[in-house]
Parts: sequence; C-alpha cells; structure tokens
Amino acid sequence: MRLAEAGFIPLADTDEELLVGIVGRFWTPGGGLRRLSGEEFCRFDEPGYAKATWNFAVEPGAEGVTRLTTETRVLCTDRSARRKFRAYWAVVGPFSSLIRTRALRQIRAAAESP
Repeated sequence: MRLAEAGFIPLADTDEELLVGIVGRFWTPGGGLRRLSGEEFCRFDEPGYAKATWNFAVEPGAEGVTRLTTETRVLCTDRSARRKFRAYWAVVGPFSSLIRTRALRQIRAAAESP
C-alpha cells in the first residue's frame, strides 16, 4: 500500500529524512481521515482529531554502514480526542510497533539486495 493512498500527507522529503503526516479519528471504525495539504496539516486544530507524523531518517555511520530509524508522534487536538486516542493506542500500539519493525526490515532487505 502506498502512503498517499493510505491518507498520509507528504511533509518533508530530503536526503536524510522522509516525513509524512495523517489526521484522523483513528479510534473510529473508518478512521475519520481528513485529506489535507501539508500546509493545512500544520495549521489543523479542529477539536476531536489526532494529528500523527511518521518519519524515516537516515544517518550515515562508520565504514559505509547506514542507520535507518523511524519515529511516530501524535498530537491530539483536545482532551476528548486524547482520551479516545489513549484507549485506542492501548490496543493498537503493540501492532503498530510490529508494522514499523516489519517496514524497517523490508527496507533493509531491499537496500542490501543486489
């Protein structure tokens, strides 16, 4: 699945980092995703939503080794959304970690293949 098709918004793309964002009510059955531009994402503050960013960062290391990391950050737009997101994340969080680990492994395999 491509990130844009999943609702992710490109926020930054440099040689060192890819950063995407997504806005939604992730705790609802359909996810309540909002289709926004990068500029709209930055300004978005409508109550009842969560804004999430996901990055992949590359850091060169010694002897030609490259380190790839990923990080997810979430900002809820109000107290109610924060309460709902916490309950959602208590269930989904461990699976999200598995998805990120799998993504990193797939990227590594692709990078190391001839």
